[in-house]
Amino acid sequence: DRRTWQDAQFLCSDSNSTFNFTNLVSVSNLQEFAFITSIAKSIVGFENFWIGLNDKETSGTFKWSDHSPETFVRWGRGEPKRSKIKSCVQMTLDDDRGADWALESCETPLYFVCKNSN
Repeated sequence: DRRTWQDAQFLCSDSNSTFNFTNLVSVSNLQEFAFITSIAKSIVGFENFWIGLNDKETSGTFKWSDHSPETFVRWGRGEPKRSKIKSCVQMTLDDDRGADWALESCETPLYFVCKNSN
């Protein structure tokens, strides 16, 4: 299902869920990035999807939804494009370019990937 960033984060952190999810996925290194890219391609194909990175609290200061700092980035060319309406980060999957990140309006419904607590 496609959801807004906030709805996706809520579903990922729902303690009543039968899954052990905690937040939208965070990425701290290249190995995690490659793993998430691989999993996402097999599930959503080449659709863009939400990750937990955002600058909702302070414009230009990106943090993960689990409140960890941004230590690894994979911005696409020209990103992040500063915008008052774009505060959430999507991973874009492309057959030619591979995968990278771009800012998007948090209200745009996209697929999403949750982080497992294990």
